[in-house]
Amino acid sequence: QDSGRHVPYTLVAVETACDNTFKDVALTVGSEQECADLACADPQCGSMFEHGRTSFRCACLEAGQGCIERKEAGTNRYEITETALCEPRTTDNCFATLYGEGYFAGWAASFTTGSYSGDDLVAAGGADKDASSVFVSGEGCTATLYGN
Repeated sequence: QDSGRHVPYTLVAVETACDNTFKDVALTVGSEQECADLACADPQCGSMFEHGRTSFRCACLEAGQGCIERKEAGTNRYEITETALCEPRTTDNCFATLYGEGYFAGWAASFTTGSYSGDDLVAAGGADKDASSVFVSGEGCTATLYGN
């Protein structure tokens, strides 16, 4: 998605979360708009996402996944209304997701093909110099990580 351009979204359910969220996109996101932008940029997320106004958690469902609803004070569910803005700008299907803990747990930050800095990692919901595991997807795709 273009830098400085925000993806549009709409409120779907108030005070409602999904028991079956696919992925925590970020654990500390200050606004619904920031959560929408992060979910849009994540190739594993579909159009549905939720944001906790008190927990600041941002999570998504994968494309086509239905929500198993539960009431949760402070959490609202949203849907990205212009998913075409979320289409990857690359011609391949490669992406890598870094995690803060082993076994693909903790914070998660996803990236499509390209070169990224520690600042990019933080902006995507990760912590610089704190990745513990990485998942790479796509035929013939690789990821190169540098310690400093």
